[in-house]
Amino acid sequence: MALNTLFPPSRHATWWLTDLKGIEIGGAAHNQFGLNTINVDRLHHEDPEFAPYASEQMRLVGEVMPVDVVAPGNELPFPDKSYDFVISSHVIEHFFDPISALKEWARVAKKYIYIICPNTSPGTPCKVSWQQMNTTADGRLKLLLKCARHTAFTSNRPLKLTIK
Repeated sequence: MALNTLFPPSRHATWWLTDLKGIEIGGAAHNQFGLNTINVDRLHHEDPEFAPYASEQMRLVGEVMPVDVVAPGNELPFPDKSYDFVISSHVIEHFFDPISALKEWARVAKKYIYIICPNTSPGTPCKVSWQQMNTTADGRLKLLLKCARHTAFTSNRPLKLTIK
């Protein structure tokens, strides 16, 4: 599938998440992953308040990624463990309470939470390419983070312990 995107899809995300069904929080047309996801955003793509985001997507790639479900990213309207993964690119840093978002994503994701977030120090080299939490043996979640000039959260503790 050819994507009309400004950035190439993440090879890390594709490797981990292809053939799974997930939720993308705040997806955008210029940064598509080509994964089997529904796009959740706090505003519908036709809402007048969404216009600045829509016009930026149009300017960059000539289309707007539709919003499938309107909901705050930290209050998802889905049952527990209803999707294989949650993916978020350049969104977590916009939450007033990012821990509440992580807890909510852990609630709905069966397998993975994949986060890409901007580096607050652009000149600082990234020390890891991604971090995976070792938690599958007992059914707990893995947390995958991409770090290509981005800040990475790293921990060897299970996600459930990390966000308590």
